[in-house]
Amino acid sequence: MRLTKSTAGTWFLNSILLGLTLLVTACSGAEATVRPATTTEAPAPTPTEVPTSTPDLPPFVSAERLYQERESNASRYDLNYQGKRITITGLVGEIDGGEVRLVVDLASYRALGGLFLNYIALHDLSVEEQARAEKEQEFTATCRVGNYILGTINLRECQSSVTAVSQTAMPDDTSVPTATPNDTPTPTATPDDTSMPTATPTETPVPTATPTDYPTPTPEPGYGDGTWIVGAEITPGTYAAPGSDLCYWARLSGFSGSLDEIIANELGSGRQIVTIDPEDSGFETRGCGTWTLT
Repeated sequence: MRLTKSTAGTWFLNSILLGLTLLVTACSGAEATVRPATTTEAPAPTPTEVPTSTPDLPPFVSAERLYQERESNASRYDLNYQGKRITITGLVGEIDGGEVRLVVDLASYRALGGLFLNYIALHDLSVEEQARAEKEQEFTATCRVGNYILGTINLRECQSSVTAVSQTAMPDDTSVPTATPNDTPTPTATPDDTSMPTATPTETPVPTATPTDYPTPTPEPGYGDGTWIVGAEITPGTYAAPGSDLCYWARLSGFSGSLDEIIANELGSGRQIVTIDPEDSGFETRGCGTWTLT
């Protein structure tokens, strides 16, 4: 084919344009290949807090509430409390025979001149703990729930709140500061041969009474307020007591608290005399003083 001068010029121009187009396309592909891929950083894991365990503490209940629950539903009371440790608080009515008695109804207690038939008895307190109890003042102790006899809830293995707190808690104003480390070590004193040794104080444990279900019968000096089991705690026989303005006693055939189990009883004043038969199950007395064999 014969090329004219104009045709040859056009062909040469088209060749140059085609070459430039291929060069631009190659550069664009190389840039796309070299460009690094964008990476996404994974979020740092959030630390999981480890819950701290809290030791189980005895449930806290007032004397009035404990007694009301026993009177309203005895089965539920036994399920919730019988044989378990509780922390109880209430007003002291009497301190007698090694036990502290908490008032259930303060108004009735005062109306009867300090005589009350229903109460909560705290047993096995140490002499020091009993000395801290004061009449009509609040007293708190941790005890194990025992039996229920004729309107009285007996709590055993009792320990006053002052003793219990001193063994487990540290006051806020005596917190131990945390030492901050620094670059310069603190020199420590070097003991010499002439230094006197420091005596280490030792704590003398307070002895606690071993809990027993019933005390050993003691014929002398006599029997004070309480409910006594005939044969196990009090011997049959004829007894006399000085009495008071409100002296109450009862011979019992059982301990359920039913009126049908009262063989004989008396509420009066002055000197009292009663004969306890061997067939009797128990003898209850309040406000009569000390009973002694005649």
